[in-house]
Amino acid sequence: MLIIEIANFSVVALIPCRNEAASIVAVIEGLRAIGINEIVVGLDPKNTDDTATLAELAGATVVKAESSGYDGPCLASIDHLRAIGFAGWVLFLDAGNKYVMETVGALVAGFDPTADITFGVRDRQMRWHQRLGNNLFHIVLYLRFRHWVNDVSSLRVVKMSVLEELQLEDRQFSLPFQTIVHALKLHKKIHYTPIRCTQERTGTSKVSGDVRNSLKAARQMALSLFRAPKFDQME
Repeated sequence: MLIIEIANFSVVALIPCRNEAASIVAVIEGLRAIGINEIVVGLDPKNTDDTATLAELAGATVVKAESSGYDGPCLASIDHLRAIGFAGWVLFLDAGNKYVMETVGALVAGFDPTADITFGVRDRQMRWHQRLGNNLFHIVLYLRFRHWVNDVSSLRVVKMSVLEELQLEDRQFSLPFQTIVHALKLHKKIHYTPIRCTQERTGTSKVSGDVRNSLKAARQMALSLFRAPKFDQME
C-alpha cells in the first residue's frame, strides 16, 4: 500500500455522508492506510443509520449539516475547518468506497502543488445519463471559458484558501460543478490526474443512481453556471 509523504502541506479528507454505514469505516481505514489521518465526515440531516457512530469510533470528526444533499454536508464541513483555522488542502471524496485508494494516494502525494484544484479523472464508464450530462456541460464550459474539462468528479483536492475565494452556495447537488465554474471565473489553475474506480462500490449514488436526481443536479449545475458570482475584482 502506498504511504503518502506530505512534507510541506497538510491534507484533511472531507466525506459527505448519508446512510453509508456499510462503507464508511472501510473508507476511513483506506485513507489512514495512505497516510491521511485527519478526516471530517459531513453528515446529512436525513441520515437514519449508524454512519455517525461508526465514523466517530473510527476516529473521524463528524459535522452535522443543517441541509440535505451533497452541498450542505460539504459546506458544513468547510465551515468547521474554517472555525478551527485549517489552512492546508481539502480532499473531497465519496463514502461509497468506489475509488481504488492507492490511486487516491498517488493523486494526493503527486499532484502539482502550484495548482489550485486537482480533479481525479475517473477510468470507468459512467451511466448513460451521467455521460450525456457531463459531455453537454463540458462543451458549454469550453465555449464559455475555452477550457476543456476532463472530468468534474467528486474526487478533488482544493486549497482551503481557494475554497474561501470561490463563494460556493448550497444548491443541494452542484458543488463540484460550482467549484470548477467559479475557479475558471477567477482564473485559478486546474489540474487533472487519472484515478481508478473499483467494482466493489458499496451502496448507490444519491445523484447518479437515480435519473430524477441526476436531472435535478443538471438543473442546479446550469443554475450554477448562469448565476455564478461576478467576482467584480476579476472582471
